[in-house]
Amino acid sequence: MPHIPADLHLRAGGTSVVLHIAENSAPQVLYWGADLGNLSEQDLGEFVSSQVPGVVSGTADTPPVLSMIPSQSEGWLGTPGLVGSRGGRSQFSAFRAQSVDVHTTGSGGDGDAAGDVVVGENTGTRVDVHCYDDEAGLVLSVRLELTGSGLLRARATITNDAQDGYSLESLLLALPTPARETRVIDQTGRHLRERDIQTHEFTIGEHSRTTRIARGHAESTVHGTCEPETRWQDGLVHYIHVAWSGNTKTIAERDILGFQGLLGGEMLYPGEITLDHGESYTSPWIVGTWGHGLDEAAGRIHKYLRGLPSHPRTVRPVTLNAWEAVYFDHSLERLLPLVDAAADVGVERFVLDDGWFGSRRDDTSGLGDWVISPEVWPDGITPLADAVHAHGMQFGLWVEPEMINPDSDAARAHPEWILSPATHQPRLARHQQVIDLTNPEAFEHVSSQIIAVLD
Repeated sequence: MPHIPADLHLRAGGTSVVLHIAENSAPQVLYWGADLGNLSEQDLGEFVSSQVPGVVSGTADTPPVLSMIPSQSEGWLGTPGLVGSRGGRSQFSAFRAQSVDVHTTGSGGDGDAAGDVVVGENTGTRVDVHCYDDEAGLVLSVRLELTGSGLLRARATITNDAQDGYSLESLLLALPTPARETRVIDQTGRHLRERDIQTHEFTIGEHSRTTRIARGHAESTVHGTCEPETRWQDGLVHYIHVAWSGNTKTIAERDILGFQGLLGGEMLYPGEITLDHGESYTSPWIVGTWGHGLDEAAGRIHKYLRGLPSHPRTVRPVTLNAWEAVYFDHSLERLLPLVDAAADVGVERFVLDDGWFGSRRDDTSGLGDWVISPEVWPDGITPLADAVHAHGMQFGLWVEPEMINPDSDAARAHPEWILSPATHQPRLARHQQVIDLTNPEAFEHVSSQIIAVLD
């Protein structure tokens, strides 16, 4: 457990992270990027000193700090990391670091907490910093991880230590980016053109992206800064991703003093999170990567994911999905020749797509009725599966369990299963709505019907 103040140099996977932990602020990432090599305690101190900006005319007497949870008490006048209130009165927190814990995850680590923390190829380092705000009655815990692939991960937990409720409006984490990256990079897109990369000039101010409907192909899942003319294998780039399936907010921000960085977290709706005494909120993970070119930056994420224990270890099978061949026009006679053709060209998994269930003869009805259609499959789909298995292929079946057509037996019997406000339903998209799988009855309906089909 290092003493505060503390400076840490984390190294793994070709990445260095320099973390400064002062007593009167949240932890601050001063640098993350290319490996700085072995730094002595003196070298590290000199590097940290070189990152402190000077005082300029018209500013506070001490330079501002862009901490991982930036605040006005640290002199930061841009987007705050924490926004909340008690009884309608805003809180302007001033956190003080109380303890630091450093852990090397896996084997192969060496070094000490006062200088370099170096880890091997498949290991990483985790740093936990615990802070407290006496006036606001808030406890802040920030966790930062550097993985063996050189990927940076961070999240924060805010705990209400006071007796009255604390309304949390926003909790964003911040990471700096280098001044040479003068372009903002993010994504746009639409159906059939997802993840279209776009860049624009990084002007002074806040450049914000939000995802409000968790429909990522039309929004940006990454947000960062890059050098001009950055390409797949050229140009320095840093970007973050909020590892969250719900609403998110990311910001690229630059101020007149030369600070620039990226902020990200969950986008909360008003009144969504109120913490009673002792209750906590933990942000999603913020994933940060960098590289010389977009390929190298993405490669750090790929390597991290492939190293997870849950990552598939088997080779992905060559798959044929029957959708474009037959669409909704299902029959055993039509599909058996396709099974034979698939086996002849080396297909390893044959998937029967939309249209095998209920009244699903087009995209207007049947979702939510996960029963084999006797009209289309009078003998069930077992004969088709048997033919697929006879060729040594796996048999796959398409389902969309989270959706429901209003024109379905399930929706007619249980309109309350449609996820919607009390007085109206959302607009239809492809003639369908979302089924509320948090409703135990709806979940049991979907689960039991699909299991019955598989049995």
